[in-house]
Amino acid sequence: MRVLAVLACSLAACAAVPAGDGKESRKLPAASVVTSWGQLDGPKDIDAVLKDEGDAAKKAYQLLAAAARRRGATDLFMVEAKDFAGAVGLSADAFCRGVPGEGGRKPFAWRPNRDGVYWVFAYLGRGPAQSRGVASVEVGKGHVRVSFDTHRVDTEDDHAHLAWVELGALDPGKYALELYDTKHKEVALSRTVHVEKAK
Repeated sequence: MRVLAVLACSLAACAAVPAGDGKESRKLPAASVVTSWGQLDGPKDIDAVLKDEGDAAKKAYQLLAAAARRRGATDLFMVEAKDFAGAVGLSADAFCRGVPGEGGRKPFAWRPNRDGVYWVFAYLGRGPAQSRGVASVEVGKGHVRVSFDTHRVDTEDDHAHLAWVELGALDPGKYALELYDTKHKEVALSRTVHVEKAK
């Protein structure tokens, strides 16, 4: 039986807040986030979302989760896919096998600049389900920040903490992706991604 995270999630819909670089940004609603470890109070659980998807998306997720349990380093990148099934498939390709994408400088995509829906994939590492949680997601002009919480817990369960955030359509330009650690109040990982004009 899955151990559900009992974490407070401070995702608030579309509230203006200063981004890490001082620029105005908006917080995305919890419904735009999908997590793999059953976080309560906001984000969707991947098992519930995958019930409505085909076998290809489920297999891609299983491959991705198995690969994540073998590595410890966090990761963060952007994919372009028309739906969640495509985002999971692209995340698996990029994380497990690698696909063309200039090392993450451009969103990973099977149809570059055509699907027009962007997602951020974040791997927060391994650990008990209650040890991590997505705290908020902020999107501003040229800036996307995924903030996460960490907590010390004494349970024996071991989860790969995977999260997807649906950003929707984005204006062309350069975006700074950040994985922000709220406990240590610092950016844990950052990546610059270039979004091109739709074809």
